[in-house]
Amino acid sequence: MSRHYENGFVTEYSSRSVLWLGSYTFSYCIFLLSWAWFDESLNSDTEPRRAAPGGLYIIWVVFGIVNVWHPVLAIYLLIWINSLLEKSSTNPEDWVSPLGAMFVACLSMIFFTFVADVVLDIVDVMFVCYAVDKDNKVVLDPEVKEVFAVIESVPGYI
Repeated sequence: MSRHYENGFVTEYSSRSVLWLGSYTFSYCIFLLSWAWFDESLNSDTEPRRAAPGGLYIIWVVFGIVNVWHPVLAIYLLIWINSLLEKSSTNPEDWVSPLGAMFVACLSMIFFTFVADVVLDIVDVMFVCYAVDKDNKVVLDPEVKEVFAVIESVPGYI
């Protein structure tokens, strides 16, 4: 089993990188789409394509990039920022759309990473089962053999 560790590490690392990057990308796209939807619904002009020149939207975009990567911490931060902005005398139309979109993006990142972790667990179990069966020279059922044929089609698989 120890001779398969390197291949298992590569499988784990590459699968995790792809799924987490996909989760982040989809969540950030949801942030931008939610921002556009909130702007349209609330008749505000904070979205980058409609914003007045001044660059406040750049701060929201960068803030979204950072917050989507750490969604649980970002939700607490969004709640705190929302309470501060509610107490100030600023116009709610300037901050409700981006904060609401970031909240939606954080929830989607939590969901997508959960699904990615489930998929990664499935990949890990399949790889360990394959490595154990390969070491013990187990004769496989036809259905299982079809699944493992995908692993064997990769060059230098084990």
